[in-house]
Amino acid sequence: MEENKNEIKSVVAYLRKSSEDDAQGQANKQLNSMDYQRSFAQEAITKYNLRIEKSFEDDKTGYEAFVRDDFQEMLDYLKEHKGKVEGIVCTEISRLARNFADGGMVLWYLQNGTIKYIFTPSKVFTNSSSDQLMVAIEFAMSKKSSDEGSYRTKAGMKSKAQKLRHPARPAVLGYVTEGLRGQKLWKIDPVIGPMVRVVFEQFATGKYTLQEIADFAYSIGLKSTAKRSTTGKISKNTWLNRLQDLQYTGIFYHKEERIVGEYEWLIPSELFYEVQDVLQNSKHPKTTHMTYAYSGIARCGLCGRMLSGTHKKGITYYRCDKRGEPCKNMARTTYVDEKTFEARLIEEFSHIEIDQETWSVCRDYVSEMNQPEKIKIKEQIRKLGERIAYEERIQVEAGRKFADDKILQTDYEKLIKDSNLQIALYRSTLVKCENIVHELDELMYNFLDNVKYVTKRLAIALPENKIELITIFCENLVWKDGKARFDWKKPYFILAKQPNNSTVLRR
Repeated sequence: MEENKNEIKSVVAYLRKSSEDDAQGQANKQLNSMDYQRSFAQEAITKYNLRIEKSFEDDKTGYEAFVRDDFQEMLDYLKEHKGKVEGIVCTEISRLARNFADGGMVLWYLQNGTIKYIFTPSKVFTNSSSDQLMVAIEFAMSKKSSDEGSYRTKAGMKSKAQKLRHPARPAVLGYVTEGLRGQKLWKIDPVIGPMVRVVFEQFATGKYTLQEIADFAYSIGLKSTAKRSTTGKISKNTWLNRLQDLQYTGIFYHKEERIVGEYEWLIPSELFYEVQDVLQNSKHPKTTHMTYAYSGIARCGLCGRMLSGTHKKGITYYRCDKRGEPCKNMARTTYVDEKTFEARLIEEFSHIEIDQETWSVCRDYVSEMNQPEKIKIKEQIRKLGERIAYEERIQVEAGRKFADDKILQTDYEKLIKDSNLQIALYRSTLVKCENIVHELDELMYNFLDNVKYVTKRLAIALPENKIELITIFCENLVWKDGKARFDWKKPYFILAKQPNNSTVLRR
């Protein structure tokens, strides 16, 4: 520095403020405030005879690598202006980085000559080997300090959770928090708590969708306290989260550890897992309204809108709603009765007749078509197996803690009970998945075996069964010019597209 005392050096200034400074106390907070850092940058101009070409500011932690936009921009700027900009001004080395990845880039820039100096209030670091070592040590000490701070924070939260045996977070719907800061305990809300339990009990019946349970909850007085809520209703997504929240059973997670709380449970474990079964199997209430077989699947051949069903004098009709061109300008609405509609469908279906050769082709096609779905289901089976193994490891670990007198017998029994319920739920789903894998081809094979009887089945089927048949066989179903027209779905298009003189199909 003495040799070039009168030479003005071009540099950049780097300023960074993050929450880690607040955590280290008031003195550190003031030392690394943005005002202080800007003030030092101005003082450095005179003190070290500098010209600041550009300033870069970040408000993110230096502990994580590659997350600070201005830091990355500064590195790019220094690389582009190598030989013109000679260094960096900052209040301390830890401002530049608290991790080895970002710190390593600064060291590399010193080593390859991209920069020659780092100016701080107490020292000017040059690109000499001894100063590079000092910078490396500063980075290492900063990272160690951050690591220890992070560890203490996490350990403190874990200790709090284990000591107080209450979740270290705000109480969920149905609970309130009581006590001093840092010692808050969960208590069941005497008004809201019982209503939350009623919601669980009602949903466990399988008679409610999520939207309906949200409406039910609102009707009994459970309302949103969020300021942004305009209706006062708790959303169905929020209810989905609440219905899956294990904390209601008196067990909570801290990181990946399952802890038995000392707060009173609101929902019995058996009821909680009944709700999980309903959610997992998507049970919905049965509706009692009249079902029209072709509403929602057949379209008007003129305007393309769906036909709607109506029932008059014991006869079911289908008609266009006349909301699309050209139907909306027509004076009369054309009705087609269901028997006429079905007669046209049966006429088309009667053309299909399968011989042994086509039956074999279809079986091979079905097997190939189902292969991707089988792979997905097998992957789900693998993941369920991993979850079961994880629960079994939790049981072993709980047994060790109980044997070492680290947890009470009541806590051990509650953990084992919860884990067994989890395993039962996973195994139930696993069995269903395994059955689907085995039945995926067989269901279609049986359908192919019976396809020549489809006309009789369509004629005598209930509306919901007719919907199933049409959905399986047909797509793009329209009624036009007194005829039902449609495209055959896979794999039935193989049968329908045989030539008229084929021995496979009878026309």
